[in-house]
Amino acid sequence: MNKSEAFGYFLQRKFDAARDAFAALSDADPSMRVNRLWATALNGEPDWDMTAALSAKPDPDARELFYLATAMLEDAEPEKALELIDAALGKEPRNIDMLLKKAQIFERLNRGDDVKALFEKLLRDFPNDERVLCAVAAYVVGYGQTNQALYLIKKALKINRVFTILQEELYIVLTSLNKEREALRYAEEAAGFQEDDFIVLYEKATLSALLGKYEQAERSFARLDDLYGPLDDKMKSMRADALFGAGDFLRAFDTALEISPEYFFYDGIRSFLQKTIYLSAHKHPEQAKERAKKWRDEFPDDPFVGYVCASVCDEPQPVPDEYVKEMFDSFAPDFDDVLLDNLNYKAPDMMRTVLEEAVRGTPFRSVLDLGCGTGLGGKVLLRFLNKGLLTPSTLTGVDLSGAMLDEARNKAIYTDLVQANVLDFLPEHPAAYDLIAATDVLLYFPDPSVLFKRVEGALTEKGLFVFSFTEAESPEKESELQKNGTYKHSLDFITNALAASSLEIRRSLRDAIRTELNYPQYGYVVLAGKKTS
Repeated sequence: MNKSEAFGYFLQRKFDAARDAFAALSDADPSMRVNRLWATALNGEPDWDMTAALSAKPDPDARELFYLATAMLEDAEPEKALELIDAALGKEPRNIDMLLKKAQIFERLNRGDDVKALFEKLLRDFPNDERVLCAVAAYVVGYGQTNQALYLIKKALKINRVFTILQEELYIVLTSLNKEREALRYAEEAAGFQEDDFIVLYEKATLSALLGKYEQAERSFARLDDLYGPLDDKMKSMRADALFGAGDFLRAFDTALEISPEYFFYDGIRSFLQKTIYLSAHKHPEQAKERAKKWRDEFPDDPFVGYVCASVCDEPQPVPDEYVKEMFDSFAPDFDDVLLDNLNYKAPDMMRTVLEEAVRGTPFRSVLDLGCGTGLGGKVLLRFLNKGLLTPSTLTGVDLSGAMLDEARNKAIYTDLVQANVLDFLPEHPAAYDLIAATDVLLYFPDPSVLFKRVEGALTEKGLFVFSFTEAESPEKESELQKNGTYKHSLDFITNALAASSLEIRRSLRDAIRTELNYPQYGYVVLAGKKTS
């Protein structure tokens, strides 16, 4: 081992390897112990043999105390770190790096007034030092002082442009001010000086991904992984997003699958994996099946994963409640926007047309909205309620997803909202409803016969049932499982299933019910009632 190799590890931020390399050199060259301690501190794993030796040293120098303080801070010992940094400052009271480290320690100790006072003193004593200007700018922008933060950063750029564009604080300030494009220009400029610097690569990668420059983002993420890898969960998530944006769905899935279940936003990762493998299955069906089997092998007892993978692998099965609940809980905040703006969703409008043609303004006393979601169908059903003061009608919404019900509740449409499986709810309300609606519910039933029978039992004698379904692409197939986990049905299959439940079609309307992957998905809205003798 030689010094060049040791410093090479350090510059690549491989601090554990650098620590061991410097340790091997320190017996022959005592000056290497400072580098060993610095690598140890940055690695976040204090070398207790080294720190004990330094603590016992009669007169450690300021640099040794500074690195030891850093090690203590990384090891969540801020009180000890403060003692050591004060000792270091006793030897070098105007050392800016040590003063800035003391500010970090104050922040870790939640001593906000001391941080503020120290930064004010630093600005008075060192008004033209780029290190101070960058640190204070990042501090004040966190408290909403955007104009001052921008002024300080611009001043630092004038004093030492190269240093400033290599500092994380510059990018913290600019992104806080929504100046991502300007920040990316600085990162690209900084790459001309230190192309493989961690901060430069990180900022190029994340800012490029944010601004839709997905191929540039992937190049930077790949370089980060090569030099400093493996990437942490946050960077893997951003890299997966960039690959998705570039249309490389298989690699996006592979990257996201590496993210640890302990990642704070892992629920969103599961939804991302579902969406990505669905899109992969349309472009690369065999490769998607291989990945689905791998995902399922990793989580053999997870109903959500199991059903997603079964859909990709063309294995029809009943849809588990856990899958529906998790999918729509994650989808709820954006549900309306996605369906109406992105998918051109027409089922509610088709339902209104069918009902208007059939009921001719006749109001309903009790209405049930099965799988009500956020209330898109409920808005339509409102117009068919009895508005009488003496006998007002009720509109009940039922859904498995609590998050979807929260969105519906905010619309103030329903008189009652119930979180339940629709098959469990219906038998508890025999002959209770004049109208039952179920838009998009049949998507999750490979065979809707059981649903139809229970709907028939919950209808009043002259009650009506309005529902939608997506048309099977092959007329000879009764039920088709799609890669996205939903089912399409043939009209004949639906008609026969209704007949087995003593229901018959009164009216139907066929149209493009939504758009998926830029293709119209045709379906029906059907109005059914009990068979007349």
